[in-house]
Amino acid sequence: MAECITRIYRILPHRNNERRKYLLIASFVFLEITAIASSVMLIYAENNTSKSQKSASELKLVLDSLSVELSYCILLARSVELMFHFITCTALSVFTLYYCLASRFIQDIIQRLLNKFKNNCLLQDVEGLIDIHGNIENCVSYMDEKLSFPAFLLVVMNMSGLFWASYKMAYFSDMNNCYFISMIYFTIFHSSLQLVMIISASITNELVTKLKHFVRRLPYLFPTRHSEIKFKLKQNVLQDNYLTLWNIYVINRSLIITSFGTLLTYGFLMGSLRKDS
Repeated sequence: MAECITRIYRILPHRNNERRKYLLIASFVFLEITAIASSVMLIYAENNTSKSQKSASELKLVLDSLSVELSYCILLARSVELMFHFITCTALSVFTLYYCLASRFIQDIIQRLLNKFKNNCLLQDVEGLIDIHGNIENCVSYMDEKLSFPAFLLVVMNMSGLFWASYKMAYFSDMNNCYFISMIYFTIFHSSLQLVMIISASITNELVTKLKHFVRRLPYLFPTRHSEIKFKLKQNVLQDNYLTLWNIYVINRSLIITSFGTLLTYGFLMGSLRKDS
């Protein structure tokens, strides 16, 4: 996919990508700070609960009989837990930003191709532009083939994390302030990943549709070469290619409302069942 994007970039006019690089770095730093803050505060809050203190006292009795220092064991366990949170959040952040970056490059290519079509679309340039359009379709198809299943898992994990954090904040009244703040950080982290991925993929799909509609009008813009252009289009545009979630759902903006609405509905349902029980 990277080779395909690079090949198209060499054909189209060059554009400075420094701003995009700094934005990517800033987004990664923000996500990592949010993830680390939520993990640290969650571990600190769990250490101060009465249940954890009772478990620690019971563990101390066992370790005293084995002549093992309790503080070292707790420190090791908390370090492993914090490392697990950090690695998991880093993996989710890296994949989300990679998906967003690939989508952004495809958006940039489509936008420049549309500008070239609209501003200076000459008959001798049509064949080359149709070839570029075919390469874009291949990029989108390859990206969806390789990343649609990880994107589906990412959406499921984000929605599960959001549901877990939101449910605890709404229905657990005995949590301390640190635990509540950690849930807020947790919600911000997963909602940011969800929004970034859905928005980037939906904009890409919208531009792909826009480009497809414009390209299909080309034979009628040049009536003298109608049959040749139409034949060229059939060679390059074989099927509709969009970014999907495991080929189950074509990603669009309505998925944002749908996902958060689903979380809200099941949150009320679980809350009512909890009250009844």
